[in-house]
Amino acid sequence: MTAVLAFALLVAGGAAPSRTGTWTRDGGTLAVVDDAQGTRFQLQLSRGAPSYNMGFLEGSLKIDDGRATYQSPDGECTITFAFARDTVEVNQERGDDFDCGFGHGVYANGTYRRTSRKKPKLDLLPK
Repeated sequence: MTAVLAFALLVAGGAAPSRTGTWTRDGGTLAVVDDAQGTRFQLQLSRGAPSYNMGFLEGSLKIDDGRATYQSPDGECTITFAFARDTVEVNQERGDDFDCGFGHGVYANGTYRRTSRKKPKLDLLPK
């Protein structure tokens, strides 16, 4: 019985929690998929009146202890992600709006709340 209990605790505590789902904040949607290909994400941002600018970013993350860093291929944009159970803190550490591929005055910073645990389709690219 002790071996079964130890195995159950190992299985329950040993697996990293899935970040798969949709996370939102006012003006932003973060879609995350954890699967055999790794952790992939898409981030769609918008800014309201008067400019109505937008931003879009997609990439891969290596999550270690709930934290991950995205860096653009040219190194000009760095965005950090700090995942908790139902929130993720996103901070644009390096790069201006333009450096990260966003419109004027559009930034990724903020607390995103999980709105769904379903696997999203990575199709947030603005049409």
